[in-house]
Amino acid sequence: MSGKELIRKGITNASYLAFANFLTTFIQFLAIIYVVRFLGPENYGLWTTVTVFVGMFSVLLFQGTNKVIIREGSKDVKKMHKVLDDLIGMKNFLLIISIFCCILVSFFAPYSDITKFYIILYSITLGSSSLGPFVGTIFQASENFKIFSIIQIFHKIFYVFLSLTSLYMGFGVIGLVFSAILSDFTFLLINYNISKRFVVFNFFTKLKLNLRYLKEGFTFTLIGFFETLTTRIDLLMISLLGSLEEVGIYAVSYRLATQLTKFRNVSAMAFLPIAVKYIDKSKINGRD
Repeated sequence: MSGKELIRKGITNASYLAFANFLTTFIQFLAIIYVVRFLGPENYGLWTTVTVFVGMFSVLLFQGTNKVIIREGSKDVKKMHKVLDDLIGMKNFLLIISIFCCILVSFFAPYSDITKFYIILYSITLGSSSLGPFVGTIFQASENFKIFSIIQIFHKIFYVFLSLTSLYMGFGVIGLVFSAILSDFTFLLINYNISKRFVVFNFFTKLKLNLRYLKEGFTFTLIGFFETLTTRIDLLMISLLGSLEEVGIYAVSYRLATQLTKFRNVSAMAFLPIAVKYIDKSKINGRD
């Protein structure tokens, strides 16, 4: 693959991701306005507290290994299943640990009983937060960004539809919790079934400790930890020290402003797989 072909292919991949991010951001932007108006500051503060608190425990999922999977899978997609099988056991183990820690710590947080109840329910979404991107590495490594982008769009539409419907029917915050759980796991199954066209792996492979992948993924995990900390710590602190209404008021501007941050990773996601293939092929040709 020449440099020009690499750039052309990368731009094509990036265009799919950019369009998907633009459309999902626009849909989410409109949804936030409706949800805030419907729930009011206090209930929206409750919903934000639940999502932010649970989201902090995603750092225990060791998501940095996904970058390693994409790198290794991009070299040879036919052998990608070996990398996935090596890491899925650890992913499942860390998922259980993260949910357990989230629930345990919630009991010591200065929240109301209803807030803690919602946190316990919503902690289930850590499963989709872990396994969703894990399955997504298959689409990225195999450069099926068009399919990947279409799935993202329909996932967002389905989630917003469920959320708005549940609010219209009067279910409030509990409706948003179940909407998130249902939409996330529905599309996790859809992603998995479609991904089997390209790579087949077993979700329930036994636990394996691959120190090489763990070491290589540690740096990316650390970056993700500080990113999560810097983007959510303010909301978490307000939820711990302030009232739900104060959280809701602050969260409105925060949510709207952070929607645009989705665009910053488009180029990295689009060019990483083809760059790895290009570099790996160059090394092989160099040896020859």
